[in-house]
Amino acid sequence: QMAARAMLDQVIIQFMKGEKVTVQASQAKLLCSELLKRHVDECLQFFGGYGYMTEYPIARAFLDARVQSIYAGTSEIMREIIAGKGLGL
Repeated sequence: QMAARAMLDQVIIQFMKGEKVTVQASQAKLLCSELLKRHVDECLQFFGGYGYMTEYPIARAFLDARVQSIYAGTSEIMREIIAGKGLGL
């Protein structure tokens, strides 16, 4: 979690300086959204069947976490950007 926060902070600093941060922003989005999905999935496992009942906040957290890897560029697209621009393709 701390590495994700540090990466995000660094991308913001670079962006505010006017630097191009396409690859770094893609890396940060990918890392943060994948970490979120992993942590929410662990919580869902902990709650068991209650995790799927809309009366419990974990169900909403699961839905919110899932969409993070979809909107503003899917995780697959983030990987394409990282691989393509990061390798100079």
